[in-house]
Amino acid sequence: MYRDHEWRQAITAAGSGCIATLSVERYLVGNNLLIEFHQPQREEVKKELTDRDVQEGFDITLTKNRVCSTKSVP
Repeated sequence: MYRDHEWRQAITAAGSGCIATLSVERYLVGNNLLIEFHQPQREEVKKELTDRDVQEGFDITLTKNRVCSTKSVP
């Protein structure tokens, strides 16, 4: 097993930073010092195909991440 002290130290530091951030957020929300903001749902803007898109056979639906989509996939 290959071990690299610098990488291990970087990963540990990143993890510790994440834990600290989440702890502070919980503290602030728990003491009403932070109000969570949620983006309102917006309709997806449909873009019309250009002549070039049609010529090259481009289909935008093939480039979207379907896993994270909130709409049902046909």
